[in-house]
Amino acid sequence: MARSGEIDAGGSFASLARCLGATRLTANRRQVEVWERHALAELRHGSVEAALAAFEEAGRIHSATNARSTKELLVESWCDAHTCGRDARMYASRRADVDELNGLARSELRRRGALGGDICEIGGGIGLALGDEVLCLRNDRSAGVVNGTRGTVMDAYNGSLVIATSKGTRLLGPDYLDAGHLTHGYAVTVHKSQGATVDRAFIYANDSLFRESGYVAMSRARERTDLYVVTGSMEKDFESSHARPGPAAELGVALSRSRAKSTAMSEMDRPPGDSPIEVDDALRVHTPVLPRDPPTIGDRMNRRTSQMSTGAVGNAISPRHDPPAGDAERR
Repeated sequence: MARSGEIDAGGSFASLARCLGATRLTANRRQVEVWERHALAELRHGSVEAALAAFEEAGRIHSATNARSTKELLVESWCDAHTCGRDARMYASRRADVDELNGLARSELRRRGALGGDICEIGGGIGLALGDEVLCLRNDRSAGVVNGTRGTVMDAYNGSLVIATSKGTRLLGPDYLDAGHLTHGYAVTVHKSQGATVDRAFIYANDSLFRESGYVAMSRARERTDLYVVTGSMEKDFESSHARPGPAAELGVALSRSRAKSTAMSEMDRPPGDSPIEVDDALRVHTPVLPRDPPTIGDRMNRRTSQMSTGAVGNAISPRHDPPAGDAERR
């Protein structure tokens, strides 16, 4: 299934942070442009429209009329940056979109003479050429790689593959390759991008993107982030069938959805008559104050029991989020 993620601490961690206090990093120093840091702060705080307006004004939102054309436009722009020596990466939410972007990237590199023919084929029918960028998907201590290790194909012989990584040359054996633990690394899922820093980011922003994953993808690059939207893909989410929303407005529909998690303890802490915590508040960066005498779980249960006996609260359980999409995504 599609993964849901948190920008701030989520689920049980959020409850513990509210109860016990926590130290938070609130300064963003990754993006070079000040306006981009401000726009990402707006997105993090829930001001999706303001964030996308800034990206649109800067010419960072692009579109085409169908998925294939949008991906081709994205790959062409990515290849311009890649062949100029920039550390450029493509991101998408779904594994199927990542695979297609990787295939288009290799085709475009070959068209420009930057990639030769395949020298071997590994598990999953993946062809590899000298100079191909690859991504390890499984830890292997004997080979010196972990899930997420990036490398460049240097040689292949006797069913093994030699790749150059940031920590030196690595030899991947037939068992690792045949099991499908290696893939192309030009495009990766947003989930796997967490913690990464690149020069340029190119995001395939379809309706599978949501608030938390959108923030992760849009905050990876130092120099520039560009978003590519399929025009008309989210028109069904607008009330008027006659409206022709622009790419930024359509993308705003996706980024307005949240998959932040909460716990039963969070619901118990809410005063009578309060509505569920809005995602804007859940994502807001702040410096919490450590309570002098944090309430115990027993105190909360007693308070909740008292509220229910007096009819101060309604149903204790209510759906708070749409179910996640069913698209499979491999770590």
